[in-house]
Amino acid sequence: MLNKTTLLAGAAILASFFGAVTAHADPSLTFGVTVWTAATPGAQIGDANQQALPNNPIIMTSNLMATATYTGIPNWSDGTQSSNTFAGFTNNGAGFSNIKYFNNGSANTVLSTSNFGSVALFELSFTTNHTFSGTVTHDDGFSLYNAATNTQLVNSAYPTNATPTNFNVGPGTYDIWYLEANGAPADFQFSNVNVPEPGSLAVLGTALVGLGLVLRRRKRA
Repeated sequence: MLNKTTLLAGAAILASFFGAVTAHADPSLTFGVTVWTAATPGAQIGDANQQALPNNPIIMTSNLMATATYTGIPNWSDGTQSSNTFAGFTNNGAGFSNIKYFNNGSANTVLSTSNFGSVALFELSFTTNHTFSGTVTHDDGFSLYNAATNTQLVNSAYPTNATPTNFNVGPGTYDIWYLEANGAPADFQFSNVNVPEPGSLAVLGTALVGLGLVLRRRKRA
């Protein structure tokens, strides 16, 4: 039978783990980012070129606008119709590195125009060794794929009005697709994100070993 002292000792050890997890309040991942932009005159909301999917027909070399590395959790938003640029949308490129522009693209490239006249398609590829979960508020389309199997895990690919979509994936490599269409506002914002840090998992292992030692000593006493 465990006495109060033993229970308090175990609680203290486990508390050290949860305290460490709380300390990692700003989780992050590293994403490989590719952006295509294209004119789509006469398009309608349900057309293939207006969807956040890997078979979007604007994916071609002549439409490639930029490639980059992004470290963090995307929290991108641009509510200004007169701006609606790559820089305005991505917080002036904060968190990006290795940005390369193609086909006369730049930070001032317009992402989309009204009446579905032009669009921008983002692919964000990432690998996680742990669970990655949260909510994406997106205006416009958003989808999530398992890159190893090309399996669609989340489908909210059509242009929308600032829709929150939940996701939860385990260890693996994934592709996120985001489409900006029909002019600003543009939103691609993550919330309630959970990405356990490797350090936190190590603390958990230490906590469990410590708890085991406490229980073993109690049993021998």
